[in-house]
Amino acid sequence: LHLVDAEITTAPAIGPDGSVWVGTAAGTLYRMAHDLSSAISDPVTPGYAIGAGLAIASDADQTVLAPSAQGRLVAWDPATRTARWTFDAGGSIAGAPAVTAGGQVFVGSNAGLLFSLQLSDGSLLWQYDAGGPITSAPAVDPVSVLFVAPNPEEPAGAVAVRNAQL
Repeated sequence: LHLVDAEITTAPAIGPDGSVWVGTAAGTLYRMAHDLSSAISDPVTPGYAIGAGLAIASDADQTVLAPSAQGRLVAWDPATRTARWTFDAGGSIAGAPAVTAGGQVFVGSNAGLLFSLQLSDGSLLWQYDAGGPITSAPAVDPVSVLFVAPNPEEPAGAVAVRNAQL
């Protein structure tokens, strides 16, 4: 086992190579060998907690998507150990982002917005106003994005997606 710099704030994510990734309240991202024999740490969002969940893309670079309590989504390149891009969601991000094999990223914010981003450069494809905070991870299937806005007066939301369009 390895000591970390602060409380672990994410569920573990497993990379395609079997590595185990976690984020901390201090904004540090840890990559550990699958048998936990070694660890590498990088300050991704220094001073701001990494949100509740990470996502690891299936692209060639195995980009790690790390949300932060300050409302930023960071696309982390594990090879260069640098941020590829950062997206400001306008409100804290509580749930893990979802990423498709086609390179589309979905993330919701406490500001009530669901965003669709391009994995390669973080560019905004579209956004949807859910009418209330989105505090869970979105789920994707081939034709829709499902999300939950925790308002007991409103049903869970679903947004139909066709060819990266809302």
